[in-house]
Amino acid sequence: MFLPWSEKYRPKKLGEVVGQKAALQKVKEWVEGWKRGKPEKRALLLYGAPGTGKTSIAEALAGEEGWDAIQLNASDQRTFEVLKRVAGEAAATGTLTGKKGEKRLVILDEADNLHPHEDRGGYRAVKEILETTKNPIILTANDRRNLPQEIRELCLEVNLRRFTPSEIEEILRRICLKEGIEVDPMVLKRIGEPSRGDARAAINDLHTSCGTKRKCGIQDLALYLRDLETNVFEVLGKLPHVVSVEKGRRLVMELDLPPDEFLGWVTENL
Repeated sequence: MFLPWSEKYRPKKLGEVVGQKAALQKVKEWVEGWKRGKPEKRALLLYGAPGTGKTSIAEALAGEEGWDAIQLNASDQRTFEVLKRVAGEAAATGTLTGKKGEKRLVILDEADNLHPHEDRGGYRAVKEILETTKNPIILTANDRRNLPQEIRELCLEVNLRRFTPSEIEEILRRICLKEGIEVDPMVLKRIGEPSRGDARAAINDLHTSCGTKRKCGIQDLALYLRDLETNVFEVLGKLPHVVSVEKGRRLVMELDLPPDEFLGWVTENL
Protein backbone atom coordinates (compact mmCIF):
# COMPACT_ATOMS: atom_id res chain seq x y z
CA MET A 1 0.00 0.00 0.00
CA PHE A 2 1.42 3.37 -1.06
CA LEU A 3 1.65 5.82 1.82
CA PRO A 4 3.00 9.34 1.28
CA TRP A 5 5.95 10.08 3.53
CA SER A 6 4.10 13.13 4.83
CA GLU A 7 1.63 10.65 6.37
CA LYS A 8 4.05 7.82 7.13
CA TYR A 9 6.33 10.06 9.17
CA ARG A 10 3.84 12.18 11.06
CA PRO A 11 5.11 12.59 14.66
CA LYS A 12 3.63 10.02 17.03
CA LYS A 13 4.57 12.01 20.14
CA LEU A 14 5.11 15.72 20.80
CA GLY A 15 8.78 15.03 21.45
CA GLU A 16 9.18 14.03 17.80
CA VAL A 17 8.04 17.45 16.55
CA VAL A 18 10.89 19.56 15.14
CA GLY A 19 10.86 23.21 16.23
CA GLN A 20 7.68 25.01 17.39
CA LYS A 21 8.99 25.10 20.98
CA ALA A 22 6.91 28.08 22.12
CA ALA A 23 3.73 26.61 20.64
CA LEU A 24 4.38 23.17 22.14
CA GLN A 25 4.85 24.69 25.59
CA LYS A 26 1.39 26.29 25.38
CA VAL A 27 -0.10 23.01 24.18
CA LYS A 28 1.42 21.14 27.12
CA GLU A 29 0.14 23.73 29.60
CA TRP A 30 -3.36 23.37 28.12
CA VAL A 31 -3.16 19.59 28.52
CA GLU A 32 -2.11 19.99 32.15
CA GLY A 33 -5.23 22.09 32.68
CA TRP A 34 -7.36 19.17 31.48
CA LYS A 35 -5.52 16.82 33.81
CA ARG A 36 -6.34 19.07 36.76
CA GLY A 37 -10.01 19.18 35.81
CA LYS A 38 -10.92 21.64 33.08
CA PRO A 39 -8.72 24.42 31.68
CA GLU A 40 -9.98 27.99 31.42
CA LYS A 41 -10.30 27.48 27.66
CA ARG A 42 -11.74 24.06 26.83
CA ALA A 43 -10.64 24.24 23.20
CA LEU A 44 -7.29 24.83 21.57
CA LEU A 45 -6.98 26.71 18.27
CA LEU A 46 -3.83 25.83 16.33
CA TYR A 47 -3.38 28.26 13.48
CA GLY A 48 -0.68 28.86 10.90
CA ALA A 49 0.28 28.45 7.26
CA PRO A 50 -0.11 25.10 5.47
CA GLY A 51 2.54 22.55 6.38
CA THR A 52 3.38 23.97 9.81
CA GLY A 53 2.20 20.89 11.70
CA LYS A 54 -1.26 21.78 12.99
CA THR A 55 -2.92 18.40 12.46
CA SER A 56 0.33 16.56 13.18
CA ILE A 57 0.64 18.19 16.60
CA ALA A 58 -2.99 17.41 17.42
CA GLU A 59 -2.51 13.74 16.49
CA ALA A 60 0.84 13.55 18.30
CA LEU A 61 -0.79 14.94 21.43
CA ALA A 62 -3.47 12.25 21.30
CA GLY A 63 -0.78 9.59 20.89
CA GLU A 64 1.30 10.92 23.75
CA GLU A 65 -1.62 11.14 26.18
CA GLY A 66 -3.24 7.88 25.11
CA TRP A 67 -6.38 9.70 23.99
CA ASP A 68 -8.44 8.30 21.14
CA ALA A 69 -8.89 10.96 18.48
CA ILE A 70 -12.07 11.75 16.56
CA GLN A 71 -11.13 13.78 13.48
CA LEU A 72 -13.60 15.91 11.52
CA ASN A 73 -13.22 18.40 8.71
CA ALA A 74 -15.24 21.59 8.79
CA SER A 75 -15.22 21.68 4.99
CA ASP A 76 -16.97 18.32 4.69
CA GLN A 77 -19.22 18.17 7.73
CA ARG A 78 -20.68 21.57 8.45
CA THR A 79 -24.32 20.92 9.21
CA PHE A 80 -25.65 21.27 12.73
CA GLU A 81 -26.93 17.69 12.74
CA VAL A 82 -23.64 16.05 11.74
CA LEU A 83 -21.41 18.12 14.00
CA LYS A 84 -23.79 17.77 16.92
CA ARG A 85 -23.97 14.00 16.55
CA VAL A 86 -20.32 13.26 15.81
CA ALA A 87 -18.53 15.92 17.84
CA GLY A 88 -21.05 17.21 20.35
CA GLU A 89 -22.28 13.91 21.74
CA ALA A 90 -18.79 12.43 21.56
CA ALA A 91 -17.33 15.31 23.51
CA ALA A 92 -19.99 15.75 26.17
CA THR A 93 -21.15 12.24 26.98
CA GLY A 94 -19.70 8.94 28.07
CA THR A 95 -19.29 7.84 24.45
CA LEU A 96 -16.00 9.73 24.52
CA THR A 97 -14.67 7.87 27.53
CA GLY A 98 -12.48 4.85 26.89
CA LYS A 99 -12.43 1.61 28.85
CA LYS A 100 -10.12 3.06 31.46
CA GLY A 101 -11.87 6.40 31.65
CA GLU A 102 -9.29 8.31 29.63
CA LYS A 103 -10.20 11.36 27.60
CA ARG A 104 -10.71 11.42 23.87
CA LEU A 105 -9.73 14.28 21.63
CA VAL A 106 -11.97 15.88 19.01
CA ILE A 107 -9.96 17.43 16.17
CA LEU A 108 -11.81 19.83 13.87
CA ASP A 109 -9.62 20.61 10.86
CA GLU A 110 -10.10 23.66 8.62
CA ALA A 111 -12.23 25.39 11.22
CA ASP A 112 -11.77 28.68 9.37
CA ASN A 113 -14.34 27.36 6.89
CA LEU A 114 -17.05 27.87 9.50
CA HIS A 115 -19.02 31.05 8.85
CA PRO A 116 -21.97 32.30 10.93
CA HIS A 117 -23.88 33.61 7.91
CA GLU A 118 -23.09 31.01 5.25
CA ASP A 119 -23.28 27.99 7.52
CA ARG A 120 -25.43 28.79 10.51
CA GLY A 121 -25.97 25.17 11.53
CA GLY A 122 -22.32 24.20 11.67
CA TYR A 123 -21.30 27.46 13.30
CA ARG A 124 -23.94 27.13 16.03
CA ALA A 125 -22.97 23.51 16.60
CA VAL A 126 -19.30 24.30 17.11
CA LYS A 127 -20.03 27.23 19.41
CA GLU A 128 -22.34 25.11 21.57
CA ILE A 129 -19.83 22.25 21.68
CA LEU A 130 -16.99 24.53 22.78
CA GLU A 131 -19.15 25.92 25.58
CA THR A 132 -20.23 22.54 26.96
CA THR A 133 -17.56 19.96 26.13
CA LYS A 134 -16.26 17.70 28.86
CA ASN A 135 -13.38 16.53 26.68
CA PRO A 136 -10.56 18.36 24.89
CA ILE A 137 -11.15 19.82 21.44
CA ILE A 138 -8.55 21.13 19.00
CA LEU A 139 -9.48 23.34 16.06
CA THR A 140 -7.01 23.96 13.24
CA ALA A 141 -7.04 26.90 10.86
CA ASN A 142 -4.73 28.53 8.35
CA ASP A 143 -5.91 32.04 9.24
CA ARG A 144 -7.53 32.71 12.60
CA ARG A 145 -8.95 36.00 11.31
CA ASN A 146 -11.41 33.97 9.23
CA LEU A 147 -12.96 32.48 12.36
CA PRO A 148 -15.88 34.29 14.02
CA GLN A 149 -14.78 36.22 17.11
CA GLU A 150 -17.26 34.26 19.25
CA ILE A 151 -15.45 31.03 18.36
CA ARG A 152 -11.98 32.47 18.95
CA GLU A 153 -12.94 33.75 22.39
CA LEU A 154 -13.70 30.18 23.47
CA CYS A 155 -10.26 28.90 22.43
CA LEU A 156 -6.69 29.16 23.59
CA GLU A 157 -4.99 30.44 20.45
CA VAL A 158 -1.59 29.00 19.54
CA ASN A 159 0.33 30.18 16.49
CA LEU A 160 2.49 27.74 14.53
CA ARG A 161 5.19 29.63 12.64
CA ARG A 162 6.65 28.55 9.33
CA PHE A 163 9.59 26.18 9.66
CA THR A 164 13.04 27.57 8.99
CA PRO A 165 15.06 26.02 6.13
CA SER A 166 17.37 24.33 8.67
CA GLU A 167 14.35 22.80 10.46
CA ILE A 168 13.01 21.52 7.14
CA GLU A 169 16.41 19.99 6.40
CA GLU A 170 16.41 18.26 9.80
CA ILE A 171 12.94 16.81 9.18
CA LEU A 172 14.06 15.50 5.78
CA ARG A 173 17.33 14.14 7.18
CA ARG A 174 15.44 12.10 9.80
CA ILE A 175 13.20 10.62 7.13
CA CYS A 176 16.16 9.63 4.94
CA LEU A 177 17.79 7.99 7.96
CA LYS A 178 14.66 5.94 8.66
CA GLU A 179 14.34 4.98 4.99
CA GLY A 180 17.99 3.94 4.78
CA ILE A 181 18.69 6.48 2.04
CA GLU A 182 22.15 7.96 1.62
CA VAL A 183 21.33 11.52 0.61
CA ASP A 184 23.53 14.37 -0.56
CA PRO A 185 23.14 17.22 1.99
CA MET A 186 22.71 19.60 -0.96
CA VAL A 187 19.48 17.79 -1.86
CA LEU A 188 18.05 18.61 1.56
CA LYS A 189 19.25 22.20 1.26
CA ARG A 190 17.79 22.66 -2.22
CA ILE A 191 14.43 21.32 -1.03
CA GLY A 192 14.42 23.19 2.27
CA GLU A 193 15.33 26.69 1.11
CA PRO A 194 12.44 27.27 -1.36
CA SER A 195 9.84 25.38 0.70
CA ARG A 196 8.44 28.58 2.27
CA GLY A 197 8.41 26.79 5.61
CA ASP A 198 5.94 24.15 4.40
CA ALA A 199 7.16 20.82 5.80
CA ARG A 200 4.48 18.76 4.05
CA ALA A 201 5.41 20.14 0.61
CA ALA A 202 9.11 19.58 1.30
CA ILE A 203 8.53 15.98 2.41
CA ASN A 204 6.47 15.32 -0.71
CA ASP A 205 9.31 16.71 -2.86
CA LEU A 206 11.80 14.46 -1.07
CA HIS A 207 9.56 11.41 -1.53
CA THR A 208 9.10 12.07 -5.23
CA SER A 209 12.77 12.71 -5.97
CA CYS A 210 14.41 10.14 -3.66
CA GLY A 211 11.72 7.64 -2.67
CA THR A 212 12.81 4.80 -4.95
CA LYS A 213 16.56 5.17 -4.43
CA ARG A 214 19.19 3.98 -1.95
CA LYS A 215 21.40 6.92 -2.87
CA CYS A 216 19.93 10.30 -3.74
CA GLY A 217 22.08 12.99 -5.32
CA ILE A 218 21.51 16.45 -6.68
CA GLN A 219 20.96 15.02 -10.17
CA ASP A 220 17.88 13.12 -8.92
CA LEU A 221 16.40 16.32 -7.54
CA ALA A 222 17.20 18.17 -10.76
CA LEU A 223 15.28 15.59 -12.81
CA TYR A 224 12.25 15.87 -10.53
CA LEU A 225 12.27 19.68 -10.61
CA ARG A 226 12.65 19.69 -14.41
CA ASP A 227 9.61 17.40 -14.79
CA LEU A 228 7.63 19.52 -12.32
CA GLU A 229 8.51 22.73 -14.15
CA THR A 230 7.41 21.22 -17.45
CA ASN A 231 4.06 20.10 -15.99
CA VAL A 232 3.40 23.45 -14.32
CA PHE A 233 4.06 25.41 -17.49
CA GLU A 234 1.79 23.06 -19.45
CA VAL A 235 -1.03 23.79 -16.99
CA LEU A 236 -0.32 27.54 -17.02
CA GLY A 237 -0.54 27.45 -20.80
CA LYS A 238 -3.92 25.70 -20.74
CA LEU A 239 -5.59 27.72 -17.95
CA PRO A 240 -6.45 30.82 -20.05
CA HIS A 241 -8.44 28.59 -22.40
CA VAL A 242 -10.61 26.69 -19.92
CA VAL A 243 -14.32 27.48 -20.13
CA SER A 244 -15.30 26.87 -16.49
CA VAL A 245 -13.92 27.17 -12.98
CA GLU A 246 -14.48 23.44 -12.41
CA LYS A 247 -12.38 22.47 -15.43
CA GLY A 248 -9.65 24.83 -14.29
CA ARG A 249 -9.71 23.31 -10.82
CA ARG A 250 -9.39 19.79 -12.22
CA LEU A 251 -6.46 20.86 -14.37
CA VAL A 252 -4.61 22.29 -11.37
CA MET A 253 -5.47 19.28 -9.19
CA GLU A 254 -3.74 16.98 -11.69
CA LEU A 255 -0.43 18.61 -10.75
CA ASP A 256 -0.63 17.21 -7.22
CA LEU A 257 1.02 20.43 -6.05
CA PRO A 258 0.06 22.30 -2.84
CA PRO A 259 -2.15 25.31 -3.71
CA ASP A 260 0.21 27.89 -2.20
CA GLU A 261 3.16 26.39 -4.11
CA PHE A 262 1.22 26.52 -7.37
CA LEU A 263 0.29 30.15 -6.67
CA GLY A 264 3.99 30.85 -6.20
CA TRP A 265 4.64 29.53 -9.71
CA VAL A 266 1.81 31.68 -11.09
CA THR A 267 3.12 34.81 -9.36
CA GLU A 268 6.64 34.27 -10.66
CA ASN A 269 5.73 33.37 -14.24
CA LEU A 270 2.58 35.27 -15.27
